[in-house]
Amino acid sequence: MATCNFHISIGVVGTLPPEIGTCPTNIRETIELGNTLKRVYWSEPEEFDRSENVSLAFRSHRSGDYFVLGRTNVSYVFTDRSVHIGYCNFSITLITVDTTAPEILQCPSDIFKTIEAGLFGSTVTWKEPLVTDASGNTTLLVKTHSSRTFFTIGKTCVTYLFTDPSNNMVTCQFCISIDIVDTNAPTILMCPTPLRMMTDSGVSKIPVFWAEPIANDHSGDVIVNSSHSPGQLFSIGSTQVLYTFTDRSQNQAICQFSVTVEEEETLFGITGSQTSRFIHLPYGGVQWIAIAALVLAVLLSACIILACFCKILRKKKGSVDDEAKCDGMHVPMVAPIAIDDTSSTI
Repeated sequence: MATCNFHISIGVVGTLPPEIGTCPTNIRETIELGNTLKRVYWSEPEEFDRSENVSLAFRSHRSGDYFVLGRTNVSYVFTDRSVHIGYCNFSITLITVDTTAPEILQCPSDIFKTIEAGLFGSTVTWKEPLVTDASGNTTLLVKTHSSRTFFTIGKTCVTYLFTDPSNNMVTCQFCISIDIVDTNAPTILMCPTPLRMMTDSGVSKIPVFWAEPIANDHSGDVIVNSSHSPGQLFSIGSTQVLYTFTDRSQNQAICQFSVTVEEEETLFGITGSQTSRFIHLPYGGVQWIAIAALVLAVLLSACIILACFCKILRKKKGSVDDEAKCDGMHVPMVAPIAIDDTSSTI
């Protein structure tokens, strides 16, 4: 007997392409103005087949690759043992958006300025702010103050507001402070000139009077200190009188003058108690003493001349009457005159 055996295998032959489980949909993303590349991420497509023998044959891009502006197509190709092909196709589109505000390159810092008391403000200058933007175009919407503007005392803030074509805005703001500083000393009016006073002989102190100086200041408040006051007694000699004027900022102005008291000299060297029985001249009478002495000297000289003239006539004429007349003439004696502190009588 003879036997013939053989096996018959029945297999499934795939007639359908591999089925893609998850294929990404089209992707649309934005990229900031000024940039040209951007990474884009997605979930890799999943595939399955009844034969479970599917492999990735081609891929145009990977998740996380860089993409350029515009639209880019992404393709995945899968195949199985039956050489059936499955596709996953989607697109990635990058569009430009501007969400970035303009950039300020130069914004002035806060400005502090001082002015003298009495002024109301000052003109302030600064460099205008500089801005840049990816669009290349910026617009100044608000400008509260301009450089070289007059600012009053106190604090004032300056604001610049810029925008780009996408209405992104940026602000430059700084403040200007004007403060008062007083470096000027008070102004003195009517500072007395040096004073020279005369006192009677034997008087050691006399009261001295003067018009007191005054001072003006922008602050309106001046403190005065003085070393002496009008009517105060001054001794013989020179004394310095000092007025100091001080304002709120401790700026000082000084008025200084001298008071000199001198003792009057008396005629013929007679002073003090020796004058008690002679003429008393009023305070400051040195000039009167000089005048009186001059008059007496003239009278004495006239008498001497007259006496000499009579003697000459007597010798020439020999007249008894003339000689008698000349003999009867005598040079008058003048009593000394001096200052007395307590009497005004001869």
